[in-house]
Amino acid sequence: MSETILVVDDEAEVRAVAREALQALGYVVLDTGDPQHALRIVKEQPVHLLLTDVVMPIMNGLELAKRVEAVSAITKVVVMSGYQTADIAPSGQRGGYR
Repeated sequence: MSETILVVDDEAEVRAVAREALQALGYVVLDTGDPQHALRIVKEQPVHLLLTDVVMPIMNGLELAKRVEAVSAITKVVVMSGYQTADIAPSGQRGGYR
């Protein structure tokens, strides 16, 4: 069985590029621009990896990651951004979101 990756980004073009690249590597790819929809997906079916944008209007990717990890023990998380880390990381934090 192929692993499932959920791509969450408010920009449709970014989701399309990620989806095409990951599908070409053999992954099952789901995508949405709505973090609330992403949470529903994770609750309804196994998702092995959440690939999420950090900066989104409804809920930021770091909050989404925490909520996904709370409902799915199998889901790993990778956050991505077009911004520099210093522009989005909480004060004094570098690297991961924990």
